[in-house]
Amino acid sequence: CALLRRPEDFAAITSALSSRLRRDGVRYAEVFCSPTIFARSRGIPAAEILDAVSRAARAGEGQGGPRLRFLLDGVRQFGLAQIEDLVRTAADCRPYDVIGIGMGGNEKAAPSGSFAGPYREARRIGLRTTVHAGEFDGPRSVWEALEVLEVERIGHGIRAAEDPELVRALCRAGVFLECCPTSNVMTGVVPRWEDHPIRALHQAGVAVTVNSDDPALFSTTLVGEWEA
Repeated sequence: CALLRRPEDFAAITSALSSRLRRDGVRYAEVFCSPTIFARSRGIPAAEILDAVSRAARAGEGQGGPRLRFLLDGVRQFGLAQIEDLVRTAADCRPYDVIGIGMGGNEKAAPSGSFAGPYREARRIGLRTTVHAGEFDGPRSVWEALEVLEVERIGHGIRAAEDPELVRALCRAGVFLECCPTSNVMTGVVPRWEDHPIRALHQAGVAVTVNSDDPALFSTTLVGEWEA
């Protein structure tokens, strides 16, 4: 993050992402972007970042690359006001291909119920919603994501496998789990590939997708996840 200092830097990494996804045969991708981090650390307005990112993404698409859409990702431990501002920013930045919001960070920093208001507002104005839950925290965080935040998707969510009733609830609701196997193994949430619950969740009828989490951090790609 320290190396990203100007909107042009974000354009450059977006172009690189578009090229890599094109090589991997990806036609459409939804990408998390965390402008809050750079607004806090560098004072770069989110709109400037997203304008640069969107221009680069559209240029890549014009050259045969994938169609990219963006979800703005907040940081739970930064507090409620930051998520409220994130929703407003996402609404203002829809012309830059922003389609929704998410919330990552420390799952145990604050209960999901604290953020019900911003999530309700996001749904009201037509933004899509997801949240990071059920990774380092247990099934309780997934229940809160499902019942309190009423999200459409859940980042990770694999700890749901520990609660059979929760697994059934996810099946009934049709809420997707954004599973990131390499990330889970490398962070120690899952001890070994053989122990990853994605297969059991899939076989139980839960809707799961395979995702790359932070590709640069974990040295992975979408194709790499599928191969693994």
